[in-house]
Amino acid sequence: MKNFRLHLSILAVTAFLFTSCSKEDEVINNDPNETATLSFTTVLNDLVSNKASLKQQLDIPGCSDDAPAYVAVVLTGEENVGTTDEPLIVSVNPNPGNYDDDAELEYFTDESSELELTPGQYTLEYFAVYNGNPDDDGTEVIWVAPRVDGELASFVDAPLPQTFNLGAGAKKYVDVEVLCFDDRMVNEYGYLFFDLETTRAIEFCVFGNFCDEEGRHFPAEFSVSVWEWDGEAAGDLIHSDLENTVTMNNDGDWAGSTVCMALPDTAGDDAYYFEITLQDSDAYDTETRVIRSGVVTDAQVRALFDGDDNVEYYHFREGACDSGDAPDLF
Repeated sequence: MKNFRLHLSILAVTAFLFTSCSKEDEVINNDPNETATLSFTTVLNDLVSNKASLKQQLDIPGCSDDAPAYVAVVLTGEENVGTTDEPLIVSVNPNPGNYDDDAELEYFTDESSELELTPGQYTLEYFAVYNGNPDDDGTEVIWVAPRVDGELASFVDAPLPQTFNLGAGAKKYVDVEVLCFDDRMVNEYGYLFFDLETTRAIEFCVFGNFCDEEGRHFPAEFSVSVWEWDGEAAGDLIHSDLENTVTMNNDGDWAGSTVCMALPDTAGDDAYYFEITLQDSDAYDTETRVIRSGVVTDAQVRALFDGDDNVEYYHFREGACDSGDAPDLF
């Protein structure tokens, strides 16, 4: 996979003058009334060569050959720039610098008055690179900076959120590492409530119990696969074989983890086709098999939300358990 250096300066004409500035050159003075100028240097990391580092098997996304057209940014700090619903849009200059074939390719953003900021401390919360016009339905995310709580955070040295200081009069460059984006893996990037590919994602969590013939409960070991549902049949795969773990804790008891995933949530009605497969486990003996399958709607998923941040999980009970699933989705 070829590496690209995407240089995102808000001073498109004079950006070349600042690419070699020293740290001392960044801060001109400390007058709080003078704004600071912010731009980004973005490096596309190679997932394929690091595939063995993944904690679980994932389908590594391929990189699009599309050229970057604009970036979407959310910053918090002395001034809040962009929101989760409406990130700041900054266009990328279509004319990259002229370099030899072996050199890294650089792009520069057009000037944005919204990135002339009050000096202070800022945190970059969200950073995504798109391939087309913001007003076109076919525009797609091609690169994303992963967040620290995502499965892919280990592929970059500095996952988001990333905090930095802006001095008065500074021409500040913030290095942002991005990865190729695949919407089937949206939760692996650590984003659950950002606007990716013009859809929001809602979280859905699964936990399970397995009961032996005597009715004794064990945490179930299982995997979950999800497809889009078009009303008649399963469509595009969203998640494949997301697995939990069952291990013995320090007290000598079996403990199981929950599987959580992001599901695309458009402005209309959405439905998803699920298959939950019970796995054999060190905690119990059983045959590996699909135990739940069927369609779940976005309304049913939202019904599990308890406030803005807390999500109740779907809890299945398989085998000789004395109670059923909560809620009874399948």
